[in-house]
Formats: sequence, structure tokens, C-alpha cells
Amino acid sequence: MIKLNNTYFLAEGSHRAVYRHPTDSTKCLKVVKPGSLEKRRQRNKKWYKRLRPLSSFDETHKEVKAYTMLKNQNKSIKHLPKFYGIVSTSKGPAMLLDLIMNTDGSPSHSLTTHLNKGEEVELLKEALSELKKYLITQAIIVRDFAASNIMVQKSGTGTLTLFIVDGLGTSELIPFSRIPFFARLKAKRRVDRFLEKLIRRYPALHLEDLPSVKKEEMIHLDPSLLFSEGATRQCYFHPNDSKKCLKIEKQKNGTNQHDLTAYSTVKNILAHFLVSYDPLLIQTNLGEALVCELLQDDNKQPSKSFADYKKTQKLSPELRSQFFVFFDTLQKNDLFFYDFNPKNFIIKKTLKGDCLKYTDLKSFKKTRTTFSLEFLPYFARKKLCRRIKYFTQKYLIEL
Repeated sequence: MIKLNNTYFLAEGSHRAVYRHPTDSTKCLKVVKPGSLEKRRQRNKKWYKRLRPLSSFDETHKEVKAYTMLKNQNKSIKHLPKFYGIVSTSKGPAMLLDLIMNTDGSPSHSLTTHLNKGEEVELLKEALSELKKYLITQAIIVRDFAASNIMVQKSGTGTLTLFIVDGLGTSELIPFSRIPFFARLKAKRRVDRFLEKLIRRYPALHLEDLPSVKKEEMIHLDPSLLFSEGATRQCYFHPNDSKKCLKIEKQKNGTNQHDLTAYSTVKNILAHFLVSYDPLLIQTNLGEALVCELLQDDNKQPSKSFADYKKTQKLSPELRSQFFVFFDTLQKNDLFFYDFNPKNFIIKKTLKGDCLKYTDLKSFKKTRTTFSLEFLPYFARKKLCRRIKYFTQKYLIEL
């Protein structure tokens, strides 16, 4: 048995504590803190999850399972500390792992520490790009992706290497991640989500293949510029460009970033039905903003939503036909949108007639179902068809 005391203490989280190995300075021991499993179960908001055995709340069990799977699949662990097994200590069973240190023997620090210092930004960008490529290529899923769980190792030549030291593995009701195709998709989704959050917090740290925040002087938005509001965002007139508007998230949840990604995917197919988007978010006094085209009728008045349009006039055959073409295009190209709210369609009045525009891309490949339907095209098409049918029967068919 290995005897541990506070002399060897290195760090701790809400669930586990990390100690330096008493006789081997290159190793560390990760131990579950007394009472942490009970606290995790009690804090769970879902009552049925509180009925689970304590072992289901043990992160060590999940990590050991993940390491075992990596070994069985003969995957590279070059961005993970080497795991040597479970050993007995005076504080309970512990994971024995390599202690991540710089090549000169000095302690490595977390990614959070490096980012807060604002140093070595270019080197960190290269290291993050390498980590992203590694995780997706090897189909390695990180359950708890946080900058504090990533250590930065400095080499003698000045290069940086990132190591994920916590949060490895996944919890699934149906283990789709055992299938390489689904594991790779999930790994990509997790790492992209993590990098997007990191970019929003540290705008200087953006990768070329991800949407980012435009660096320019902050735009001040006055309440008088507000002209529309939905459940998740507010729309403002652009104070410096009368042909554009700004979308601000009420709560930071990545909706604007998701819109940019969706726009880049569908813009060539749905060009006729979409407003134009600026490629980068901008900074305002109310937070990051998505810049897009402001739809105006030929008389320079803001165009009305389809919801308001229906209140004042009957649906014309030409406009109804545009709706059918739009929905047909979605189905033919497997563009899975699920939110067909009348307020998300804008009717632009021109001398040539009414023109249909779809202005809200946040529902692209997003659904409230338990599983992501983009991995199950058959069910995704079924759901898309149901949504289209409901909208058509309620708003496009005159009784």
C-alpha cells in the first residue's frame, strides 16, 4: 500500500484529488475524495438518476474503461498521460498515471493558466490544432472538455504539447461510440464545441477552420435600435450600416456561432432563400453579435414576417409556390431544419412581387430528441417531413 499525505498533494477537483507518487516523481496518483460520490448523487437534478448505484458516479471507473478501450483498439495516447493501472493507497484505490512535466523537469501548467497570461498565443494555436486533429483521427471522446483539464508541456525547443488529464470517456445509454464512425463524429462535435467556447472567451485564440470574433472597435447598441425579439435573441439595427442588422444572444449559448457554421454549409444550396451573413462575429456593448443583411421592401421599410403578413392579406399563389420550392429543396438535399416558425420567414415586397426569405438557421441539425438525428438520416428525414407537413397544413392550405 502506498501511503499518501498532504505533503504529496498537487491538485483537486470536485470529485478527485491528485498526489505526487512518494517514491517516483514522474508518476501521480488520482484518488476519489471521501464522500464525493454521495454528494454527486444527491446534487443530481433528475430523481431517477439518484437511484443509480454510487459506482455510476465514479469518474475513475469511466476513465479506466476508456483507457482499456483505447488499449484494445490499439490507439495512440500521445496526448494522454500513460495509465499504469489501479493501485492501493492509504486514501483508497488510485489511478497510477504519468505526471505531465516540461522536458526540463519543471511543473507543467494548465491551458487555463497559459491563456490567462496571454503568452505564446501562436504556439498554443498550433498545439490546439494538433490536439483537434489527434482527437478526431483517433476518435477519442472527451466527456468533460475544459481548459483546466488540459496540461501544457513545454519542450526544450519551445514547442508546446497538450495533454488531456481528466474527463476522458463517455456515458451513453446505447454505446454508439463503440462504432468508429459514430465515435469520430462525436469526438469532432465535442472538440468543436470546446474550441468555440474557448474562442469566445479568448478572441485572440482562433483557428482558421473555425468561425471567430472579428477584431475591431466595439459597437455601441442603444435600446432604441431594437426592432425585433425572439425567445433566444434580439435584433438591432446596425448603427453604422443601414443595410445590416445585428443579432444578440440573450444568454450565451453558441447560437450565433452555430448560425455561421450552418450558413457556410447551406448558403450555396439555399442562396435564393437566405439573407447574407458576415463571416465573423463582432463585439458590441451587449456581447458578440451576428451581422446579417437587413431585409427591406422597395419602399425602404423593414420587411414583415410571414406571421404579420398573414394578418393583413391572403397568401398569394406565387408566395405559396416559393414555400413549396423551399421545402422541396430541403428534402432533396437532406438539409435538416426543424423550426419552421412563421416569424422565421420574412416576406420582402418588391416591384416584381413578394419574395420569401428564411432568416433563422439555429435549428439546422438541432433537435430536442435524446439522440442527434443527423447520425440517423432515415429518422431525420421523417422528422423533417412531419414538420413540413404540419407547417403546410396550418399556414399554406386555404380552408
